[in-house]
Amino acid sequence: MLAFGFEKPRQLWCHITNAMKQYMQASSSACVKTVSERQECMIGWKPPLMGWVKINFDGASQGCEQAGCGGLVRGDTGEWL
Repeated sequence: MLAFGFEKPRQLWCHITNAMKQYMQASSSACVKTVSERQECMIGWKPPLMGWVKINFDGASQGCEQAGCGGLVRGDTGEWL
């Protein structure tokens, strides 16, 4: 038993094979297209409780080839950290 509760797999080749199968299944089903209506709504930022910070982030993708994300961290008075 190693630090942080990690234990080396007993049959490493079996562990790697299973991980590859899971990856292949996930990547083959990752490009599912859905149809949805666009809906717009007004939103506003609300500060966190005193002594806390708030992380706001967003992401987008174009098909299955490109994706990106970004975000910011603000303190309880609205200052960017």
